[in-house]
Amino acid sequence: MSIKSIKQMFMNHRDIREEMDILKIGNVFPLFLENYELSRNTVVCFASLYCKICIDLLPGISKFNQDFVLITDGTQSDNEEIIKEFEYSFPVMSLNYDSFHDLVALTPSLILIDSNGIIQKIKEIDEIGEVSSFVEESR
Repeated sequence: MSIKSIKQMFMNHRDIREEMDILKIGNVFPLFLENYELSRNTVVCFASLYCKICIDLLPGISKFNQDFVLITDGTQSDNEEIIKEFEYSFPVMSLNYDSFHDLVALTPSLILIDSNGIIQKIKEIDEIGEVSSFVEESR
């Protein structure tokens, strides 16, 4: 196989997430938010525990409240430790690594869902200031 044919093989590769369109504005948010009633707009943050930017965000998001949900690719035990360390007052959920990364291509990512569970806005972020702005704009 030549270099040209290898390059062509990769150029023909499609990202299955593009075909699935699970997390798309206007779609119903696909996860059940455990013991959580959506009474108004809620910001869902996807943060991988394998992502340096995500890890750096963890202390800064402690200022958010019940209208914020963190979803990680860590274990329940990892999440319990994070909640205790940063004293979160909002829910933190776990998804297994594959399920997590089937939903989001890049982390950290923020998703605004309305009280009916409909995705209103999606944003990939790089720093805590962007999280704060996204949350403020979503109120």
